[in-house]
Amino acid sequence: MSATLLAGILWVAAQPPAPLTTPTQTQPIIGGELSEDGAWTSVVAIVHTTSLHPNSSFAEVDLCTGVMLDKRTILTAAHCLKQIDDVGNMAVVFGNRLDTPEERYVASVDQVFVHPDYCTEDDCGADAYDFGLVTIVENVGGIDFIEPLVDQTEWDETMTPGDEVTVVGFGAVRETEEGDPDLEDGEIGLKREVSIQVQRLSPTGYEFIAGNEGMDVCGGDSGGPAFVQLADGSWRIAGIVSRGVIPCGVGEGYYGTVYAALPWIRESVGLDYFPEGCDGVEGETCLDTRPPSSGTGCRVEPVEPRAPVALGLALLGLLTFARRRRNG
Repeated sequence: MSATLLAGILWVAAQPPAPLTTPTQTQPIIGGELSEDGAWTSVVAIVHTTSLHPNSSFAEVDLCTGVMLDKRTILTAAHCLKQIDDVGNMAVVFGNRLDTPEERYVASVDQVFVHPDYCTEDDCGADAYDFGLVTIVENVGGIDFIEPLVDQTEWDETMTPGDEVTVVGFGAVRETEEGDPDLEDGEIGLKREVSIQVQRLSPTGYEFIAGNEGMDVCGGDSGGPAFVQLADGSWRIAGIVSRGVIPCGVGEGYYGTVYAALPWIRESVGLDYFPEGCDGVEGETCLDTRPPSSGTGCRVEPVEPRAPVALGLALLGLLTFARRRRNG
């Protein structure tokens, strides 16, 4: 990635760690593939370290994924930001890998925002509102922005159970538990993608569950986007990775429907994606995200999750996942 593409980006290259290498055999993002160079330029890595400075090596950083909404604003998961007390220890990494033998560009963070209704405790109900925003210090260029899904016709075309979403993230390719070998070079920190099926929606449609057996998100993919492709070939952001089920690969990733976050995004950073005549989530002219009727006059209820957990984790010093819903 050339310096001309990213204005205001800091280059952190002194004493870098050994370059990540692409393994000859892998199960990327769990059952997917490595993204091509230059693909999904709006998808970025969000890292947090207590020693981010020109000589830092990212040897131990907390990793999440995010998607850029404009030249300074990144949408991610709330649990990636909940414990942040100093944005000076954060950075946003562009490109297809956290580390490269050539160059690495890192954007300094200006502010972080956590959705006021964010909650993943057992008594929170079906929708976690696991949305966060990161703004960077200066504008960047060379990004192909993809807008959120807000049109009813487009929603109906793409978000029925059985439809396909494409998830992109920098997370791990396998689950690690106590006693397992550590993740090796190339098993985390590379941009990967996988196309999976929508399984079901919450009663409001503000969350959905997606995945297939052996095709799933994993630690580090939190905050990554779920894209949908329209019949005309264009793309929209439908959801953000929130949490998943241990072990990775079960195919039950939980996603926050981006439409539910739009009023808060508008209030927080001034970006307004609502169609003309629509002022919020509720209203006749707004998107109805609720799942279709089951034929009994009742809305489809989601199946209870099995031990969903947040999917942000440390890059090398991996965090141990809790076996229940948790904050942070």
